[in-house]
Amino acid sequence: MSPSEYQAAKEECQQLLEQGLIEPTNSSWACTTFYVNKRAEQARNKKRLVINYRPLNMFLRDDKFPLPKIYSLHAYIKDAYYFSKFDLKSGFWQIGLDPKDRPKTAFCIPNAHYQWTVLPFGLKVAPSLFQKAMVRIFEPILHSALIYIDDILLFSPNEDSHKKLLQQFHQICNQYGVMLSSKKSKIGVKEVNFLGMHFAYGKYVPQPHIVERLPEFPQKGYDCQRGSTVLGDY
Repeated sequence: MSPSEYQAAKEECQQLLEQGLIEPTNSSWACTTFYVNKRAEQARNKKRLVINYRPLNMFLRDDKFPLPKIYSLHAYIKDAYYFSKFDLKSGFWQIGLDPKDRPKTAFCIPNAHYQWTVLPFGLKVAPSLFQKAMVRIFEPILHSALIYIDDILLFSPNEDSHKKLLQQFHQICNQYGVMLSSKKSKIGVKEVNFLGMHFAYGKYVPQPHIVERLPEFPQKGYDCQRGSTVLGDY
């Protein structure tokens, strides 16, 4: 790390400490950290601190709980005319870690050694564990909800049933302490964008930015297989 990156990492870890998300450790584990500055980070004008969990991931047993296929989710809402969309606030960090497992998540920056008290990004099992928790928490309303990790879409055929669904949803959130991001929420709308699709009046079509990218994908051979894998999510 450069001196400026070290100072940024020090400040970032101090914030995580104050929030109770990490704690000092004497763990025998110590995954390395580094900063990335890709397109998304450049757009925010802020580098992102990343923990290299590849050494730990080699020892973690796979969690087989399935993530939903995005294309299969769309068929469930063909009769929906009212929508509400929510995004969980720092979703993974809302899942606490058993104290005996925390030392495995240890990481280091210069002159400091920490471990997580919550589920960190970078673990290969994190998406499946989080999806499993969300499905169990929101099981009472799964007939009217699409959940893809920390993205939630509620749907109903009419306004009255949607109001009742929203009441159930907020009761569940209060019961389990689920925190939502107000910035990305949309409530009681007739049109909504979700997971690359635009939903309106019982129909759905790809969002324009998805369609615009189609010419960028290769047309044959191995590259075509890679392109179809990416498009498979939509």
